[in-house]
Amino acid sequence: MHNATSPAAHHDDAGPRLYVGLISGTSMDGVDAALVRLDSRDATPCCVGTHSHSYDEALHRRLAKVVHARGIEFTELCELDTLVGRAFADANNELLRAHGVTPDSVAAIGSHGQTIFHHPDVEDANSLQIGNANIIAELTGIATVADLRRRDIAAGGQGAPLLPALHAKMLFDASTIRGILNLGGIANLTVLDPAKPSTPLGFDTGPANTLMDAWIQSQQPGAAFDRNGNWARSGNINEPLLARWLADPYFARPTPKSTGVDYFNPAWMSRALEGLNIAPVDVQRTLTRLTAQTAADAAVPFSLEEIWVVGGGAHNQLLLEDLALLSDARVASASTLGIDVDYLEAIAFAWFAHCHIEGLSVIPTSTTGARRQTVAGALYPANRAL
Repeated sequence: MHNATSPAAHHDDAGPRLYVGLISGTSMDGVDAALVRLDSRDATPCCVGTHSHSYDEALHRRLAKVVHARGIEFTELCELDTLVGRAFADANNELLRAHGVTPDSVAAIGSHGQTIFHHPDVEDANSLQIGNANIIAELTGIATVADLRRRDIAAGGQGAPLLPALHAKMLFDASTIRGILNLGGIANLTVLDPAKPSTPLGFDTGPANTLMDAWIQSQQPGAAFDRNGNWARSGNINEPLLARWLADPYFARPTPKSTGVDYFNPAWMSRALEGLNIAPVDVQRTLTRLTAQTAADAAVPFSLEEIWVVGGGAHNQLLLEDLALLSDARVASASTLGIDVDYLEAIAFAWFAHCHIEGLSVIPTSTTGARRQTVAGALYPANRAL
């Protein structure tokens, strides 16, 4: 699936190397960090340790306001770029301290940053993740690989989803057609077919936690999310509301496709509520079914035998039950395979840093629709004493 495409500083296979992966998702509440070991140039990543670093409340509010606004003040965007960069550096430093690792033991950091918007389908396609990588490299003393989406977009791709590359590396099974469903803020599905081992498919199926979390937060102050789907379970699916949401043209679009919270956001959710008198708990129940329905519908053409769920949504028992009800495939949390479902994305970005350093192009064109595979990311070197 991958090949060397640039004369980067390759791994000499003399022994394992450590990398750190950093990501903040669409919840915009903090940074997930993973310390990863890679034993050779072509190794499968092994997670050594993890850490979660929370944004302070003021930064969380500012990020949410910017993401959901129609316009962004230039000064606000620049300030947030600096603040997010500092938060990412803090997350790395806390992770290393917790595991007794020195910065000079880490080959590189892979930073996803914080997505502000993602518009891959317009004429001048673009995607922006903030979190100044110069600041991360300076405050950690570690080379940092960032801006991991835009090279693929420059090659005509969506720049997303990126996770299918790691899913294919870690979870491919030669005897089973597997789906890997990542339920973060946005849901994305990876299809791993033994008949097509070099061309995994992957695409965003629609909203997941971003809308369910936003709704419960608006209705129950102090609740960050619907734990296990318990609140939704006490409500009923409202079929007219579900039908309005399912009518959105995104769901019928062919692949490759990707989306984000600048599309599926509280305003999108609220438009369908106009003229309907629905109990808040029934809205929550219907949002849970929306995520399951759109993911299950998207999986139908691929005759999946298994769907392994990763991401925060893997903890939502009601959501997993809905998926199992709507799908012909076996549905289960990937934790039963020994996968850390909460930190798999952070692990991925550590691996992407490794791949950049090694000059490996690993993002499948079958996933993003790019004209060719590219080496993802840009390198911000660490300072070295003369």
